[in-house]
Amino acid sequence: MKTLISILEESLKDLKENEIKTLELVTPDNVKTAEDLQRGEEVFLTTAGKRDAKPGTKGVIAEVKYKKRFYNKIGSLFDEKEALTVRVQLEYLEDADAKDVMIEDRGLETEIEKHFLFG
Repeated sequence: MKTLISILEESLKDLKENEIKTLELVTPDNVKTAEDLQRGEEVFLTTAGKRDAKPGTKGVIAEVKYKKRFYNKIGSLFDEKEALTVRVQLEYLEDADAKDVMIEDRGLETEIEKHFLFG
């Protein structure tokens, strides 16, 4: 499953509480991953970084509802004037843990284990 990494804990909490959230992604790994996402596809989100994700890493599964790619003005903090940004609207589905993690050219791929609630 495609994976968005280094997501703020507050953003994951907001996604779970409100069931829908729009993220603006600017880091190269997340932009690459988001560009490959399609509406209706499921994605794993985690607070772990690319090199920190391992089996057992906690996160959530969400469904892509909307995606838009654009260039954002970044001012004079950097040597470039614009940064590629992907805005993605996600709907929370469930919590999950990473079962296996593979670093790929286009980002992180994670085999996940869903949390099943009984009762």
